[in-house]
Amino acid sequence: MVAPRPFSGGPWLDPQPEPDPELSQLSVHASGRYFVDGSGTPTRLESISLWLMGVHGTVAQQNTTMDTIAAHGFNAFVLMLMAHQDSVSWTPINEPNDIDDDPPLNTPGDFATPNDTYFDKQVDLVDRALERGLRVVLFIAYAGNAVAPDDGWAAEIEGSNTNTDMQNFGAYVRGKFTQPNVIIMYGGDRDLAEDLLQRYQALADGVQSVARDNMASAEWSTDSELVTDQAGFTYGANPSTADMTYDSSYTFSGAVVVPDASWRRTSPTIPTVAGEPAYYQYEGHSSPTRADVRRNAWWGFTAGAVGGNNYGPHIDIWSFQPGSVATRLADATVDDQLVRIELIASLSWHLMEPSGTAGSSPHGGSGSSTYCGRVLVVSGQGSGSTLITSCMASDGSQIVAYYPPAATGSFSLDLRSMAGDTAFAWVDPTSGDETAIATYPNSDSSRSFTTPGNNDSGTSDWVLVGRAA
Repeated sequence: MVAPRPFSGGPWLDPQPEPDPELSQLSVHASGRYFVDGSGTPTRLESISLWLMGVHGTVAQQNTTMDTIAAHGFNAFVLMLMAHQDSVSWTPINEPNDIDDDPPLNTPGDFATPNDTYFDKQVDLVDRALERGLRVVLFIAYAGNAVAPDDGWAAEIEGSNTNTDMQNFGAYVRGKFTQPNVIIMYGGDRDLAEDLLQRYQALADGVQSVARDNMASAEWSTDSELVTDQAGFTYGANPSTADMTYDSSYTFSGAVVVPDASWRRTSPTIPTVAGEPAYYQYEGHSSPTRADVRRNAWWGFTAGAVGGNNYGPHIDIWSFQPGSVATRLADATVDDQLVRIELIASLSWHLMEPSGTAGSSPHGGSGSSTYCGRVLVVSGQGSGSTLITSCMASDGSQIVAYYPPAATGSFSLDLRSMAGDTAFAWVDPTSGDETAIATYPNSDSSRSFTTPGNNDSGTSDWVLVGRAA
């Protein structure tokens, strides 16, 4: 296995545990806020987009990549089961055929003719992921962006395929992919209506006709939508009664307000995963920088995306351009994710509740009784790109604030909901270095904090962490 890069940070940067060969199916905790594994252990979904690895990669390349991402703290990856032949958002290699020239459908565009040879290789990839303790977030029939419709299968699905064809295909896929590490995903960058909606409803019916025990979600067309905004499906924490069991919101330009809105939604209460906070240097997302990617992920966590985060890497990684994947995975932007993943894992992350009260939300939404019950940042909070987001554990043991790169000056926290004295430290989100500050009592209603300046990468974002003294 490829070793993670060494860090000189805090004690929470422990070596990665060995992958669990007995990886169990996820379920939703009774609170509705996060996942648990088969033993009831809280499990945060930390995925990376490897959309086209199954189509563009050899077995050796896939194995090396999975080893590398596991060493960087990821416990899952996003995968497109089939790539469309007319894709324009990435550089195609042999679409829709795989690297061995095997097509996914024996008759092009006909979902009634799945090719066992092709799908058996995808099953093998999921098996190898399971051996490494990795979950697979599997888009089984990617619809395609309405702006770039040729990226996906929407035209064929609603055109030449019937509801019966799609239902049978759903049953075929679920019958093939029986592993406990599979998470089913529907849609993909598109809202559904009329015939297309009926086809995806039939697809879900087919999946559920075989088994209704796996986590499932979807992604729709805009980055202001919650998964539950799409009509025509059932939503809830129990897969035996719901089509989709968690919210995988596309959050690029809504990195704060979408997780916040998802957190406030209580009908149903389901986990929130920041589905695509930003793709590094992707022109379609205004070419986010390393700092932008890091900021959006931290914003999502502190604003309510307790269930997890999906990291959007460089296009050479997510489109799996074989000559570039290894080099791109060595980029410092990927290392930032290890720091974030390990720091969050060291916290009582599953108990975190965003700042706010029943009457006030500092993160852009309306008030809600689901917040922590106090506005935590009481001065210097900023807005827009300067917004300082925050959350605290429901038992008062921990508090986290994220100071973004564009923020300036000091800010103050109200500590009166903490359980007792709290020891604070600044954590560099690029190196993991932790700098102790001091211990403060829970009688402080406006404790001021000032960052140490630039972090190791030369930008000025920091994570403030307070732990029970």
